[in-house]
Amino acid sequence: MRNEDWSATRIAAALAKLEDAGRSQPEMARLAGISQSTVNRWSRGKVQPGYGAVRKLAVAVWPRYPDLARELVEASGYAWAEPSAAPEPPPIPPEVLAAVRKNYPPEQQAEVIAMLRELTAPPSAGESAPPAETGRAG
Repeated sequence: MRNEDWSATRIAAALAKLEDAGRSQPEMARLAGISQSTVNRWSRGKVQPGYGAVRKLAVAVWPRYPDLARELVEASGYAWAEPSAAPEPPPIPPEVLAAVRKNYPPEQQAEVIAMLRELTAPPSAGESAPPAETGRAG
């Protein structure tokens, strides 16, 4: 059942801020478990985000942008509940691990894999937030 208390304008603004912060619509779609066209329809105010998808996206961006995650869920017409902990970093894709094993000598592989894990880890508290103004026409 859809909640009638949602704001297409606020959702569009929150998604625009995520884009300005470097999150593409395809990436947001992947994080939310939906198609890129659905994210595009959200950003154009054509459809209300479903709770499960908007919550997945919000939880994924929450470590870096907690206020924006909350705004996205609340603008969609749902109650926000802060996640209890930062999500685990995504696993390193098997094809990337295979490339490391192929292109680096055995003594360097562990170091390269550790660097990849560090790069994919959730950001620590205090990292910069997305720009406050998007400069997008509404």
